[in-house]
Amino acid sequence: MTDAKIDAKIDGTTAARADATTDARVDANRALWNEWTAVHEASAFYDLAAFKAGRDTLRPLEVAELGDVSGKTLLHLMCHFGQDTLCWARRGPGSPAPTSPTRRSTSPARSYADSTTVCANTVSYQWDHTLGEIVCALVDAGLGIEFLHEWPFSVYRRWPSMVEEKDGWWYLPGRRDVPLSFSLRAHKPAR
Repeated sequence: MTDAKIDAKIDGTTAARADATTDARVDANRALWNEWTAVHEASAFYDLAAFKAGRDTLRPLEVAELGDVSGKTLLHLMCHFGQDTLCWARRGPGSPAPTSPTRRSTSPARSYADSTTVCANTVSYQWDHTLGEIVCALVDAGLGIEFLHEWPFSVYRRWPSMVEEKDGWWYLPGRRDVPLSFSLRAHKPAR
């Protein structure tokens, strides 16, 4: 067997093992997010009753960053259980398309969970992607980047030291120089 064939065989085995590991991690995340969905549906943070009564849960920054979406197609990545996607749909995108790591999460919430629910699936995996990887993936997909803004706040309390300010965002005390979130707008060029 030649070195190239040995290398190909090793790479193939490694790739298959990596795929199996990735699949197991994706399955574990899906199970956890399915359980979190039930908990989140009942949480004050999402306030489904107010949403169902017509409350728009989009924050002013999100609306300003995307601008007018009427007549546009919207792909909402990591929408969780679809509440924000439905808020966008109320604003007029032609066909909002939610995506989520879970099957249960991609349909709008239909039931409420007991807020004392304990999740059986407690393992979670995270894939960190650098800002450069994210931007390059969009560019490689042929999208045009319109802007990239970094923000010194988070939508939730990521670390115990964070404090929620009057604007509803969570900040690190005394730090406005550390980006904790970002917004990026890209478009598919006209053909």
